[in-house]
Amino acid sequence: MSCYVAASFTPTSATLLQQLRKSAPDAAKLKNCNACFLIGVKYCSVDCQKIHRKLHKKACKQRVAELKDEALFTQGTERPQFDFCPICLLAIPMSVDDHSKWYFCCMKNRVCNGCAYAAKRQGLFNTCPFCQTTAPKTNDEARPPRPKTNEEGLALIQKRVDARDPEATTHLSCARQVKAMANLYLEKAAKKGHVGSRHNLGGFELKENRNFDRALRHYMISAKTGFNPSLDLVRGLLTLNRATKTQYAEALKGYQDAVEETKSSQREEAARLDHIIFPHVIG
Repeated sequence: MSCYVAASFTPTSATLLQQLRKSAPDAAKLKNCNACFLIGVKYCSVDCQKIHRKLHKKACKQRVAELKDEALFTQGTERPQFDFCPICLLAIPMSVDDHSKWYFCCMKNRVCNGCAYAAKRQGLFNTCPFCQTTAPKTNDEARPPRPKTNEEGLALIQKRVDARDPEATTHLSCARQVKAMANLYLEKAAKKGHVGSRHNLGGFELKENRNFDRALRHYMISAKTGFNPSLDLVRGLLTLNRATKTQYAEALKGYQDAVEETKSSQREEAARLDHIIFPHVIG
């Protein structure tokens, strides 16, 4: 069995595929490069792959970077399940912390202020609006034991990261002192739909790399989820001639649509009566 390595390969090239079939009749048994998965790169063994590494290294790295960017900018373009109220099923307005409440019994779910206010109007003053569990008398009773050391805290965060929690992934990026590691966790969180991480990636590209194009792509995605700071930065890039009017109009339209989808009469009433206090709520 023979191998075939395309030094300069284009996936749409039918000629290369024909050459591959001629040079390797048993091409179905050949293995792809596990990094780039280029169609024109086939190996019969690990030793063969090592021998041809110098020929393939440049194209491989380029394709790996392309695949990474493709995943980064196509995944996480919509808000995750955590950003939706489990009662009214509407996306919670940005910022989520200001427009929703945590309850001790349903820590995986945020209840929007509109549903929390509606529950209070129905007489559920000391009860979770979602599962209707009676709240403890004090917040200290509701909170789980706090970790004694930073190592214990990081271990708990890592456990949630392993469970693919985008919020925990973002917290872990803040805990990492090395920029490369922090950026890696931000990318993971952004691909899971965490809007704040996507916005911060735009800031990283803007400040650290001075890459206006990549920063704009990140800001466009987060702006379309209803995140106003990202929209402001897209507008700022427009004034610097780093973004076009068409791009800003697209971001503005996406932002307006996202904000409109979060509106409800209950939420508007809750916002008007912002003096209401939920003593049994953690957050």
